[in-house]
Amino acid sequence: MIKTPKEIKDFLGEKFVLVIEPTMNYRTTIKNFFTNLKIKNFRIVGSVAEARREMLTVKVGFIICEWQLPEKNGLAFCRDLRKDKNYKLTPFLLLSTENYRDDVVLAIEGGVTGYLIKPFAFDEFCQQLIYLINQMTEPNPINTLIERSEGHLEAGEIWIAESLAKEAIALKESSARAHGLMGKIRLVQKDFSNAK
Repeated sequence: MIKTPKEIKDFLGEKFVLVIEPTMNYRTTIKNFFTNLKIKNFRIVGSVAEARREMLTVKVGFIICEWQLPEKNGLAFCRDLRKDKNYKLTPFLLLSTENYRDDVVLAIEGGVTGYLIKPFAFDEFCQQLIYLINQMTEPNPINTLIERSEGHLEAGEIWIAESLAKEAIALKESSARAHGLMGKIRLVQKDFSNAK
């Protein structure tokens, strides 16, 4: 389990943290947090277009993104990235001023791996980084089942995908991601009997 800034740097290796944050105050705050953590491999931009340009020049190993962006929101950006095999599993921390349960569920179903409410302190920021990196280095069995299920769903193997999704729900009944996946499977099956 990662506990120190050195271990965070070791996880990143040569890869960069890409931060998409339009507000100057938060850009400065996050820059100071990385300075305190002695992490030098980071880039901070203000829009998705700038982020895309950065992604052409640096290898990105972690993304921190504001939900409300000028041209495309952070959740839509995350959904786009999850379609790219290079970023399918990249930790994605969504920042927001909103703390609505539905927003959190929507974010998780959209592929976001972490959610941090503004304003946040240095300790909260570090805890989220550590939590998400630990998720990558010590995979959660529910996430493993969901990822396997998604692969079978993409391959058209619906019954296998359904079985794995049910197994994930059995492990954690409250998993929004597993229920969202089951909803996708039902759509493919055109089974609307459980729709609410």
